[in-house]
Amino acid sequence: MWSFAIASVYRPGPRWQLFGEVLGNTGAVPGSESPTSGAPEVAGGELVGTLGAGREVGPAVLVYFSISYDNNNAVMLRPGFTWRFH
Repeated sequence: MWSFAIASVYRPGPRWQLFGEVLGNTGAVPGSESPTSGAPEVAGGELVGTLGAGREVGPAVLVYFSISYDNNNAVMLRPGFTWRFH
């Protein structure tokens, strides 16, 4: 099984950030990339993309929203926050 990920963050202003990520993996066994092959418990290949935006609302708090889409046609909407401890 091979896994990969690539991500990037762009800061258009001092408190804003835009981010994106693509991650994926191959199937657990050769030929398991298609959902109809092999036993259902064998992990198949997956590819996921995410785009989002965030705003720093304080020196240690980032509020963000992102949307993800994967090769199984699943869409995830993710609001959240990150609280950094220094």
